[in-house]
Amino acid sequence: MVEFLSKGTTINGRYEVQRVLGQGAFATTYLANDCKNNKEVAIKAISMTKLNDWKAFELFEREVAVLKGFKHSNIPQFLDYVHSDNEDSHYLVQEYAQGQSLKEKLSSDWTPSNEQITKIGKQLLKVLVYLGNLNPPVVHRDIKPANIMFALNMDGKAADCIKLGDFGLAAYAEEDDEQKEQEE
Repeated sequence: MVEFLSKGTTINGRYEVQRVLGQGAFATTYLANDCKNNKEVAIKAISMTKLNDWKAFELFEREVAVLKGFKHSNIPQFLDYVHSDNEDSHYLVQEYAQGQSLKEKLSSDWTPSNEQITKIGKQLLKVLVYLGNLNPPVVHRDIKPANIMFALNMDGKAADCIKLGDFGLAAYAEEDDEQKEQEE
């Protein structure tokens, strides 16, 4: 788990932390401003000294490696990876998918129409086909309502687009097959 960075903390002289977006078992995700481009970004931070398990860092490194190669409109774009020799933290910088997660929408008593469900399904299917066609193929392994975001346009209005996030458990298909064999 990463200690919370305070508002105004600057990472790599470029990314100014605004607020916490989420906290996981091993990492904290922040909303930050990219001072170079004046755009909002999401930064996932992990601290080496706070980890109890080296596997968490391996998963973080794999997430960075996997995301670097992605170019898909329904996946938040990889922007940067930052590590300073005098710090024990590593930072994954991605496009900020502003909006609400499917989990949040469903918790607010939103009931999607059949047309909306079909649109969501088609967009997720496009992502899965894209991941499956990569060489080597990538398996997300954590598709759930909390990781499906309904994106907003620049004007803050709902876009007709979802974003699939959190590739922290993603694996190349060969790795996934090897893990299954070891478990058997």
